Amino acid sequence: MHWWPRPPSKHQPILLDGRPVPYMDYSMPWLLPWSACGNPVLAVPAGTSVEGLPIGVQIGAPHYAEDGLIHFGKEVERLGFGFVPPPAQASIP
Repeated sequence: MHWWPRPPSKHQPILLDGRPVPYMDYSMPWLLPWSACGNPVLAVPAGTSVEGLPIGVQIGAPHYAEDGLIHFGKEVERLGFGFVPPPAQASIP
């Protein structure tokens, strides 16, 4: 049972402790509080795990601070951090 409506998703479930977990179930608990409050949020890549999976950091800011978040994201990208697809997805078109 889920506590929010589940719209169709193009994202595949991930394996968590050996069981598939739908995208909305593993992402919504982290996104919902910020979105509900209306704060801008930016997810930035922070490298990869030992298994080669992408690791990201979610940065939140005060209301109307989108320009600062975008600047921060550009600086992170300039430093060489960028999205690296997991090995299993790298060959998916």
